Amino acid sequence: MPKLYIDTNVIIDMIENRNNLQGENLGIHASKLFSDAINCKHHLIFSDWMLYKLKKHVIPQEIVMLFKFAESKTEKVSFDSKDQDKAKLLSKDHPDDALHVVLAEKSNAEIITTSNTKHFNQIQTHIPIKKPKQLI
Repeated sequence: MPKLYIDTNVIIDMIENRNNLQGENLGIHASKLFSDAINCKHHLIFSDWMLYKLKKHVIPQEIVMLFKFAESKTEKVSFDSKDQDKAKLLSKDHPDDALHVVLAEKSNAEIITTSNTKHFNQIQTHIPIKKPKQLI
């Protein structure tokens, strides 16, 4: 089972059933990614940082319910000030995304999944960056 680090926007896409600017439904791809994890196709890694960012967009009960379904197929990675400092060195323009990269590396993720590959591709990492639709 590949270990996938999940970026915040993937969860928001799923909960809000968002479309991209071209009208493509991103929520469907994100939902399928979670469904595949429940069916043992992937192992999902999420972070305290992602949860913090997520709380600005969704109510806490939705977060709890979402991760309860995939509880045995997920793991959580925490961040500290050293991780934040490393992220700032990786990217002055996108430190929030760089922190996701630092945490993905810290948790030995095999793939980072995000809807926003543009910013992530500007941050140096050995971990491949993929959109959810590329993984389903």
